[in-house]
Amino acid sequence: MAYTSRDEMARAMLRCVEEYPHTAITAQSLSDKLHTGDNPPVDLVVRSSGMYRLSDFLLWQCHEDTQIQIADAMWPEFGAWEPFMRLYDLYQAR
Repeated sequence: MAYTSRDEMARAMLRCVEEYPHTAITAQSLSDKLHTGDNPPVDLVVRSSGMYRLSDFLLWQCHEDTQIQIADAMWPEFGAWEPFMRLYDLYQAR
């Protein structure tokens, strides 16, 4: 099955309703039910292909502090060190 952020959010919402039928759904309860519920917040998203959009990827998990970097290379052209170099650049800038 292909991943879409909207599908992930809908499934998380259904899980919240099923597990807590008489409780208000909060941002935290929804976050807890996502595939990434146990993970820390997203710091960096690297978008390949030079496109300036998220393409329905991690829409809920990205927040006001998430850095989004656009790379002109297509994903298969990414070298093994490309993501690590972008992380290094991000943390050097902080």
